[in-house]
Amino acid sequence: MDVLRILHLSDLHIVWKLLAKLPEPFWMLHSNFNSDILEGLAKWIVENEEYFDVIVISGDLTQFGSKDEFERVRDFLGLNGLGYSIDQKYLTRRIFRPTIAAVADKEVFLIPGNHDRFRSNHMVESTENPDIDPVGADLVDQKLVEYWPAKHSQTGRIVDRTIDLGSGPKVVLLGADFSLRTKKEANTKLGRFGQGIVHQDVLDELKELTDQHRRETPGIHVVWVVHFPPTYEEYCQANDKEFSEDLWLLEGQKLVDAAGNCEVVCMLTGHVHKADRYDTHGNSASTSVIITGAACCHGAEIHTRSYLLHLPMDEGQVSVDPNYIEWVPDAARGAGAFELKF
Repeated sequence: MDVLRILHLSDLHIVWKLLAKLPEPFWMLHSNFNSDILEGLAKWIVENEEYFDVIVISGDLTQFGSKDEFERVRDFLGLNGLGYSIDQKYLTRRIFRPTIAAVADKEVFLIPGNHDRFRSNHMVESTENPDIDPVGADLVDQKLVEYWPAKHSQTGRIVDRTIDLGSGPKVVLLGADFSLRTKKEANTKLGRFGQGIVHQDVLDELKELTDQHRRETPGIHVVWVVHFPPTYEEYCQANDKEFSEDLWLLEGQKLVDAAGNCEVVCMLTGHVHKADRYDTHGNSASTSVIITGAACCHGAEIHTRSYLLHLPMDEGQVSVDPNYIEWVPDAARGAGAFELKF
């Protein structure tokens, strides 16, 4: 049986300048990014490429969406020709070789998250008055065009990639960006920083492109990649879990219904910084939603767990492999490494 193996990453939150403390309402943007973890992630990818065929990154590659941060992302992806790391104490740049691009024969598929749509001033230098507009930036469309060529779509918010392993049915990854376009779309005071919304024009294009792939390639399996897990608040409420309203995907049921109607295999998401999985309930069918952890952040309430997913090509059903990778700190050595867990 042919199986597509996906390394699902999300929420790298690469930052250029670490701010010790941010005033309200910017306190929620305090970064938990750790450069050692990012370096360890690149190292694991380079040394363990036999475990995956495709790398999917479901958004929030940066923290503030600044030019400097996108340059660091380009470094990590190998688009600037060199790898990198940042000295955590002095925040100086030094050269480092292992990057995602070092695994040249692997597909890399990524989409933006809400943080990548922030419009910030250079390094966000002021902690008293950070120059951050939380919505509407298009810098990601310019800086990551090699992986996010959304300008070719009708809405500027959709990308697709067909994966062909050489035999058996194909898989198409369809990525959609449901970040807010204006602050007025948020329905809570802080929602402009963390919420998304299912824009009807983006959803319509997502459905149309899904139908187009099915017409052109009968039997193709469809996977949607979105940053925000839809209707996750309902799942949390039913299972006694906390999930702040400031992070909700507004009108998420529309996305759930569309996924069911389009017979989507699964949705790959991130955003909440905790690995999880649940089934949505649309008007015609249920869809599995897989949330991977925050790959390069640290903290008591944050999962660095990133799933290794297996998609059986002949069944069209996704299963979460019992293996995953997770950052394991080494206090004695002051560092750590990613390890494969069973």
